Amino acid sequence: MRKRWMVMLLCGCLALAGCGDSAEDGETDMQVGGGKGQSGGLRNPDGGEDNSDQAGDDKDGEDDGAGNGAGNETESGGSYWDPKGSVVPGTYLGISVDKIKFEVSDEEVQEEIDYFLQSQAELIEVEGRNTVEDGDVVNVDFTLYIDGAEIDEETGSNVELGSHSYDFEEGLIGALIGECKTVETEIEDVYYSDYLGQTGTYVVTINKIQKQLIPELTDELIGNTTDYATVEEYRQSVYEGLMADAEQQASNEQIHNLFEKIFEDSQFTGLADEDQQSYVDGMISYYTAYASYFGMDIQSFAEVNGYTYDDFLKMLQEDAEFMVKEYLLLDAVAEAEKLEVSDQEYTDGLTAYASQNGYESPQDAENELGKEAILRDMLRDKAYSLIVDSIILN
Repeated sequence: MRKRWMVMLLCGCLALAGCGDSAEDGETDMQVGGGKGQSGGLRNPDGGEDNSDQAGDDKDGEDDGAGNGAGNETESGGSYWDPKGSVVPGTYLGISVDKIKFEVSDEEVQEEIDYFLQSQAELIEVEGRNTVEDGDVVNVDFTLYIDGAEIDEETGSNVELGSHSYDFEEGLIGALIGECKTVETEIEDVYYSDYLGQTGTYVVTINKIQKQLIPELTDELIGNTTDYATVEEYRQSVYEGLMADAEQQASNEQIHNLFEKIFEDSQFTGLADEDQQSYVDGMISYYTAYASYFGMDIQSFAEVNGYTYDDFLKMLQEDAEFMVKEYLLLDAVAEAEKLEVSDQEYTDGLTAYASQNGYESPQDAENELGKEAILRDMLRDKAYSLIVDSIILN
């Protein structure tokens, strides 16, 4: 049985690896790309996040389509993490930026609590009624045919009518327990991305009608299912978590605006289209791999997240330009400020990176990434911290 899911666009750009003190400031929010003023930091050769369990990660150096190794070129012939071109920086220290205000409403807290209660709901069989109604959770077996060919079959699936998780939901309203219902409908379910827009025939058997029994929010429930003892403690933790997220988003936006101001005051020359395209190529490979996990192509993946594919590509292009400019700027600042990485800083940073990313030893990480590339990224991290720490919030 396949899982139903909700997906969010992941930021697949940069992840700090303990090489500096700007990790919190450089953390991205959940959105396309990552050209939002992050620090350089150590990262995988493909420019993706350094998380070994994410799509696109390739610690062993095999080509996953996003890149072939630190300093190597992607299929576009460029490398955004080591871009061509130069920059004459404008003012980059003590820049004034408007402080982003953030807050968390009672409604947002309640939404999180409702989501939690929903996750704790129990399905119970409806008694005294054998006719399916909108809002029911029906247990079904079904087979999907397209042009007479069997495409998929599931047994014992729980389908909430009105959730729009399955194309055949509306056709089950009024059906009876035990009835075998045939529903013809246009395929809109992105799970069947190869057949979108075609007419599908679902043969569905209703096994039973159920409803969700959502529990009350009590101290007993909280004590049994969370790390908190009371509803009050749990509610406060939800609020604090949402506040932390909102604060991080505000910080990300402030840093993004900071770098945009610096870019406007700087002179960039010799930027190469192929460097920017390398970022786009890498992110397309990353999201293609991620989408395939759900049986989707990247176009459907963009659409299910509320973007046209053209808009998705446009955002990647914008992020690519930002990334290239940021790296050039950080390199220039590191040189202008005569920043250096001590032997101890290098050892500590490499050790932390290797530990966090599953390498057997720091030497293995150095062998894969190369000492020169690692030192470059550590210097970028220092330059980033220097700039961000000097921000003046209005």
